[in-house]
Amino acid sequence: MARQPRETVPEKRLVDALARLRGKTVKGLRYDLQTDQPIANALPQNSDEPIALFVVPAGADEALEASLQDKIANRPEMGEWTWRIGEEEIPALPWL
Repeated sequence: MARQPRETVPEKRLVDALARLRGKTVKGLRYDLQTDQPIANALPQNSDEPIALFVVPAGADEALEASLQDKIANRPEMGEWTWRIGEEEIPALPWL
């Protein structure tokens, strides 16, 4: 089985949960984007509407939260699901 790139343990939990659903998902990769900038960690391809899945690290500062809200606001056609680490367990995935 091929190894999948993951940044954090919570992101691995998300990817594992998506894999158990056996649907098609595009995994976001950071490449050269700074770690203080949010990325869509995954984009499931099996829901009726596009949705971006975000994992916000514990202790995220106001700048990261503001950047995330801007990213969400700039794509009104896309739904969003956000998991804030340290505030809650993994929320239910929206299409379940």
